[in-house]
Amino acid sequence: MHVISSLLFSISANIDNFTVAIAYGIKKIRIGILSNLLIALVSGIGTFLSMFIGLFI
Repeated sequence: MHVISSLLFSISANIDNFTVAIAYGIKKIRIGILSNLLIALVSGIGTFLSMFIGLFI
């Protein structure tokens, strides 16, 4: 059951990112490397904290 939940979570997160990327691509908006790294770092920390806190719930 945990595998199914993890798969559904990762698919939903990726669909969201994909739609945002499509929107930015249509408008020809470029995001720099440093901005991308910052977004990835904040997203990764948020995901880690969510999983860590989920262990105690």
